[in-house]
Amino acid sequence: MRLLFTSILLLTSVALSAQDSLQIKHRPDHAIKWSPLHLWGFYPSLQFAYEKSLGKKLAVQADVGYVVNYGGGSNTEYMNKRGVKLKAELRYYFESLSSRDGFYMSIEPYITSINFDRSVTLTECFDPDCQNSFLRNYAYKVEYREMGISGKGGYMIYFDRRIFLDVSLGWSWRSVDYDQPSTVPVSTTGGFNFFGPNEEDRIVLSPLFGARLGYRFR
Repeated sequence: MRLLFTSILLLTSVALSAQDSLQIKHRPDHAIKWSPLHLWGFYPSLQFAYEKSLGKKLAVQADVGYVVNYGGGSNTEYMNKRGVKLKAELRYYFESLSSRDGFYMSIEPYITSINFDRSVTLTECFDPDCQNSFLRNYAYKVEYREMGISGKGGYMIYFDRRIFLDVSLGWSWRSVDYDQPSTVPVSTTGGFNFFGPNEEDRIVLSPLFGARLGYRFR
């Protein structure tokens, strides 16, 4: 009987130890994050996220960005950019026995709503043969809307017990819409623009890369 009792205690201890070793150490219970890469690009934003665990392997993340008005082409073509970038993410964390770093996968629906003032100068003609030309400036408001869903795989890298780097790769299905006045000349809209965005309505599949600096509370 004593041997049986001792064996049960030993097996229980081993089971508890194994369960503890299977804990997902790289999944934070609560964390805040900042994405420095969102400051780069035509629509730069101050992007912050909050992650909360839903259990041993699941977590949710809310990501909010405020668009800042700088960069993007010449100083006069695209002005007064303003808007928000909103994301919601559901994560699944994989077990990692070797260290506190580890993998996850996620799905992320998002929506972007941005307005900016567009200005362009065209050469136009007084007469049909264009013997007498002049410059005309067009200034108008553009509403840029994008929504989509992303599938990602990521890896959490911890520098110490609290500070980490959250990197991810994946693909994003994007629906892009530009709304601008119908009086704008066709030649000023759409097509490739080296110093600005592709101002065409489109649905496209695009690769993505993300990197966020984070702080876990526990």
